[in-house]
Amino acid sequence: MTSELRAYIAYVAAKLAKQQDLQMSVLDLEENVQRDLKQMCQQRPVIPTMQERKCGTQRATDGENFCMVQQQEQQHTCLSVYGQLFDGYDHQSGSHFSGIINDNLVELYDYTCSDHFSYQI
Repeated sequence: MTSELRAYIAYVAAKLAKQQDLQMSVLDLEENVQRDLKQMCQQRPVIPTMQERKCGTQRATDGENFCMVQQQEQQHTCLSVYGQLFDGYDHQSGSHFSGIINDNLVELYDYTCSDHFSYQI
């Protein structure tokens, strides 16, 4: 997954968990850079889905399930939110991820690169 996509996933997970509008940028604590997410928000709208998705990805019924799809490039990311926890799968990179939202801090673990990433919302 790209660093921009990880930042966007952290932003979307926090927005959904907090159920409020947030500033469309996050501070990437690993790279010490503020990431503007306005373009990503326009390109990959968040769509609520059922537990069983057309893409074949399934999630537990106790989570809120979403897809972020960029139609032009056929990029597709699945996201499930369970209160302050989240997980999902990015189809383009083949990467699973999971994370936790703690106030204004989001921790995301990318299983493909076996690393943690932190974002301040």
